[in-house]
Amino acid sequence: MTETRKPTQTEISDTFRSLGTTLNEVQQGQILTEKSACFALSQILGCDDPMIDHEWVALFSAIQTRGASKDEIKGFMRAAASFDDNIVLRNDQKPNLGAQPLYAICGSGKDTWKTFNISTAASFIAASCGVKVLKPGSSSVSSVSGNLDVIGQLKMCAFDDENDLKEALEKTGIAVASFHNLVPRYAERYDGRFASFHPLSYVMPVAAIPYKIDGISYGIADSNVELGRDVISEVTGIKKIVVASSKNSRNQITDEFCPFGTRRAATLVDGHKKLFEASEKGTFEQRQAIQHGDTHEDNAQKIVESLPSKRDNPTTKTACYAAATILHEATGKNLRECYLDAVNAVESGQAYKKMLEYRDFCKDKKRESVGIKTEEHELAP
Repeated sequence: MTETRKPTQTEISDTFRSLGTTLNEVQQGQILTEKSACFALSQILGCDDPMIDHEWVALFSAIQTRGASKDEIKGFMRAAASFDDNIVLRNDQKPNLGAQPLYAICGSGKDTWKTFNISTAASFIAASCGVKVLKPGSSSVSSVSGNLDVIGQLKMCAFDDENDLKEALEKTGIAVASFHNLVPRYAERYDGRFASFHPLSYVMPVAAIPYKIDGISYGIADSNVELGRDVISEVTGIKKIVVASSKNSRNQITDEFCPFGTRRAATLVDGHKKLFEASEKGTFEQRQAIQHGDTHEDNAQKIVESLPSKRDNPTTKTACYAAATILHEATGKNLRECYLDAVNAVESGQAYKKMLEYRDFCKDKKRESVGIKTEEHELAP
């Protein structure tokens, strides 16, 4: 990142004219080159006129409506990385946490089908199957509860210190990482600008992970999971990738791999790309069971209830589907076999024990999640 002088009013006017031309081209169906996309977002991020945000939203909305290209997304990512030195795009240029292989699971947010914190429950299930899991955590942005909100309710914590993360992985096989202020300069420009899925949603949360990982299970609030997989592969160089999404009967979409609705998953494992698609409508009661609760406590309890249970419990089935995406990367087994492995971990009690193990580790560390007070209450299945 290079600090620059404040632009003159003439330069700001030129920026708006240039962006207006670019927006007009996009609205007429033109696809930007990687270089043009990089230049456009660099202009936006480098302009301090408050009206520039309207141009940003208009440009991203037009591209998302038309359908983003890989080159456009790659160009935007280059601009963001140039703007904020904390964004390191290439996975092999990041430090590792010692626990190899290491798999991460996270989502894009900005979904219209609001579910409970499925990936948090899936993390414990996958870890109980012997996979080292890094779970990026943040407070709520587009839902009632974020990962940090619910683990705070469950007397657990997230860590931002690298040594603490290494110790958690070594002792429990899972680490929840606090990603507050991870990319501060970009976050200051970005936060609060977008309510809907946009071109950078395909890859930015993955690229922002500051540690080297062997695989990523990433949920997006968009049906084009193939684009997500391919652009993550090209931008970050991560070798094992699952990008998934699900839609319900109301055409609402969630950044999760759900058993109820139409689910899609694009995978890259051992150099082979595959696409999975299936549909299972589910009952109203099943869909209602996995809906987001009204409070942090409600959503924390859904996680607890999903672990010491049976496969016919809707929250359990959903968490096991999500866990299967991590296990698929780690083992190379097909998703059906991985789902059954996840179910076995739940029904045998392994997954619930893993959650308690991580809770006890957090208690021993006497830490609290960033900005989240640790609540004192029982974990009742």
